[in-house]
Amino acid sequence: MAHPRTPIASQDSALIGRLGRIITTRFIKFLQEQARKDPKKYREFFEEYSRFLREGIYSDHNNRVGNSVALASPPSPRRLH
Repeated sequence: MAHPRTPIASQDSALIGRLGRIITTRFIKFLQEQARKDPKKYREFFEEYSRFLREGIYSDHNNRVGNSVALASPPSPRRLH
């Protein structure tokens, strides 16, 4: 017997939202640490994936853009020396 489709319970929806925020926060922190540890390598990474990072920032529906601003551009070339 097939199970009827049921909407996600509000508790499940809240849990999914919380997990998404936690993962996003940890990912942002990880990228910031990588930029600080090895600016040159981060710049190369950023040049390759900046389009996708920016897309994520722009599609952030929970208004966490303030924390994501650091991902908008790689460290300045002055900091690479």
